[in-house]
Amino acid sequence: MLNVDTTTHFGDFTLDISIQAEREILVLFGPSGAGKSLTLELIAGLHRPDSGTISFADKLFSDTEKNYWLNPHQREIGYLVQDGALFPHMTVTDNIAFGSKGKTNEDRHSRVEELLRFFKLSDICNRMPKSLSGGQRQRVALARAIAPNPSLLLLDEPFSALDEATRDVLRDEISRLQKEIGLTVLLVTHDLSEAISLGGTIAVLDEGRILQSAKHDEIYLRPVSKRVASLTGNPNVFPGIVTRETFQGLEVDALGQRLVVTQQGIAPGTRVRVCVRPESVFLVHKHRKMTQRSNNTINGTILREVARGSIHQLELLVNSVHRLRVDLPAHVYQVMDVSNIREWSVSLKPTDIHLITDDY
Repeated sequence: MLNVDTTTHFGDFTLDISIQAEREILVLFGPSGAGKSLTLELIAGLHRPDSGTISFADKLFSDTEKNYWLNPHQREIGYLVQDGALFPHMTVTDNIAFGSKGKTNEDRHSRVEELLRFFKLSDICNRMPKSLSGGQRQRVALARAIAPNPSLLLLDEPFSALDEATRDVLRDEISRLQKEIGLTVLLVTHDLSEAISLGGTIAVLDEGRILQSAKHDEIYLRPVSKRVASLTGNPNVFPGIVTRETFQGLEVDALGQRLVVTQQGIAPGTRVRVCVRPESVFLVHKHRKMTQRSNNTINGTILREVARGSIHQLELLVNSVHRLRVDLPAHVYQVMDVSNIREWSVSLKPTDIHLITDDY
């Protein structure tokens, strides 16, 4: 298991981080400057931490109390930096073979052949890096990083310069690699869809601290703070107060009216933040009869809209007070004739509303 529990100062920036991972893909997600790449550099031994410990399996990487620090080359990890950093004067084969340094010639040849097949590079094995596409260069860099058979692999935004189709292919290859070999993988990204598509656990970093670490669906649907909701692309976070607890759940005053929420265990009088994903907001014709209170029906007016490929993003002013975003599939937008109607109602399912309590 990888254990990182350390604090390090870089000028005015402080990285105070605690993470654990074992035979999984742990995604370090957050905005630029959050400390994601610095975390990998600490694990790789490119910086000395000011306090705390870093270890993997039965090997201690650093311990400030014991004044112990292991040199980078002794940590035996795979590390892929953002640009891949291939040797321009070496062929694909030689770049990968460099990662197997220290093995016998026979072992190195066998390992290189294995990786060429795994990453589908056999046909270009004699080419130089300058003649490769971005996706091919990244596959070569990844093959070189795992050539020594590391149990721990660090990937710093490995897909950032690639087109979407190539990203999809490499994501699949990394997932397959992790499962087949049983690697522990730490992958840095600021792309939410990338973080979610890789599955596993996501650690949300901001300003040098982990705000939340959990499975991807937990991060996406049940953020612990307004900041996590914002970082995961959800602007629909509103102040509210719990007014009553019932057998079915809670009643909450928010968005200018009383809402029913299935979440339980929060005492009446508690101030909360009401959070609902834009894609979970149902748009309904304003004059359609919605008799059940549990539909949480709210009237609103479309203020603006933006077409984003298969999705239309609508911003509604609801109850003349709050701005609520609705993400509507393009075909639904067309069928409902949304472009010609400004006045609507929205329905919020009680199961789709999440209450944040730890943000006050």
